[in-house]
Amino acid sequence: MMPLEGFYRDSELVKPYKANQAEGGIKLDSNENLFLPRGFLQNIVFEAAESCDPRLYPQNETTVLKEAIAEALKIQPEQLVVASGGDQVIELLVSNMLTPGDEVVAVSPTFSMYPRFAAMRRLRYTPVELEPGFALDPAKVLEVVSPKTGMIVVCNPNNPTGNQFKMEAVLELVDGFSGPVLVDEAYA
Repeated sequence: MMPLEGFYRDSELVKPYKANQAEGGIKLDSNENLFLPRGFLQNIVFEAAESCDPRLYPQNETTVLKEAIAEALKIQPEQLVVASGGDQVIELLVSNMLTPGDEVVAVSPTFSMYPRFAAMRRLRYTPVELEPGFALDPAKVLEVVSPKTGMIVVCNPNNPTGNQFKMEAVLELVDGFSGPVLVDEAYA
């Protein structure tokens, strides 16, 4: 495996990641990571491919992965979900925790998949606009909660604005709502 030292500061790796639309902007909208060298990741993929027999399915990879991650994080494997990206996690949560007619309250603007999954599952979607400067006002979010609200969604750091909300504001949402609050930290 290639060592990672120096890759994060290497301007040649960052150059293709710069957004063309804004001077000094960095493209982050697809949750891609061009800061890691392609060869480094290809080596990981090649090692993984060599360690299994693709003719056999399943091979218990998910269980092994969850156990390794749980050990590293010092948590139980049951506390983890292994999925094919964040969209699948969102879909699993929405389809297993909510039923048609339930409401999803989400700060807005937010990740485009939240209103899409709500529409696909016949959920009522209620966006709550962020304050000027993209600040989160938990009282404003909690004010629209109804008996049909099955979940509150907040991306932190927010997607697409990129700002991080104050922990106190997020905790106020969690403490002020009796149901699940999905705190999407994909961009953390």
